[in-house]
Amino acid sequence: MADDPLALLRDAGAACAEAAIRHAVIGAVARNAWATPRATADLDLAAIVPDRAACDRLVAALAARGIAVRRTAGDAADDVPDLLRLERPTGIVRRLDILPAKTPFEVEAVTLAVLADLGCSARVVTPEHLIVYKLIAGRPHDLEDIVEVIRTRELDGRPIDEGLVRRWATEWDIVERLEDVLGRDRA
Repeated sequence: MADDPLALLRDAGAACAEAAIRHAVIGAVARNAWATPRATADLDLAAIVPDRAACDRLVAALAARGIAVRRTAGDAADDVPDLLRLERPTGIVRRLDILPAKTPFEVEAVTLAVLADLGCSARVVTPEHLIVYKLIAGRPHDLEDIVEVIRTRELDGRPIDEGLVRRWATEWDIVERLEDVLGRDRA
């Protein structure tokens, strides 16, 4: 249905299930699971795509739902691209970015994802993993999203596991960025 903002989320989840691909929502839609929602025009998923055959199964399952590859990014020598940018010609939310999990952090984020109600049930990365994804991206709106997630969790009486975030921030060499964001939150 063209005016259903959840159609792409449901269809992407169904395609991942059909292709036997473990996945989790990341990006702004995941942020909306852990903080006051904000508008977004796309859906981002992390997915464990072990090889080219799995990638091909996923692309075929998405295509069967009217979601087509528009662009891929990554090293041409890699079996699986670093990014699949897909799009559906109609709908409120049309763009889907899938980031195949290639690092231990990404695999952990997908593996430890939890079910959340986003208007429909979906696997979503934990708040801590989302914070690390947003630290890696490092754009101003990502850093503001982190502050909102931390504040919302604190207000709910469920503060983030700062140790887990710090461990991955150290691994990605983004501790300084984390300290800056934590300073904003505590200001």
